Amino acid sequence: MVKLGQLFGDTDDGETPSFLGFERCLDLNTLAADIAIIGVPIATPYASLGTYAAASPTAIRIGAADFDRLF
Repeated sequence: MVKLGQLFGDTDDGETPSFLGFERCLDLNTLAADIAIIGVPIATPYASLGTYAAASPTAIRIGAADFDRLF
């Protein structure tokens, strides 16, 4: 099965920290949670604009890394 992220060039190798250190779920069929936080990189189909925000979820996770020890 092809993952949606792979279709758009996702290169996450699992080493990127999750948001606030929460457990990562890659298969929504196995998700057992009341709420979920989803990080979705934004890209554009227009080559002239580039992927201006594709790294946003990673940047937010890294910026929030100091807060994960609160949980």
